[in-house]
Amino acid sequence: TGKLLADKKILLAEMWIDKIRWSESKIYVDLPGKKIKESPEYDRSVPVDRDYEERLFEFYGRKGYWL
Repeated sequence: TGKLLADKKILLAEMWIDKIRWSESKIYVDLPGKKIKESPEYDRSVPVDRDYEERLFEFYGRKGYWL
């Protein structure tokens, strides 16, 4: 997504990461850029519990790992 998320923090499941290029400071994920751009902003004050995970996986159209 390039600089689309320069000022936005989002939370993604580690299983969606395809590769990390440390030398380029880039993370490649298995999600459409448009969906990432529309994703809800991550708020560190909100606990990441099962309900949060369910909403996140549903937003991205992914099946939960707990199923």
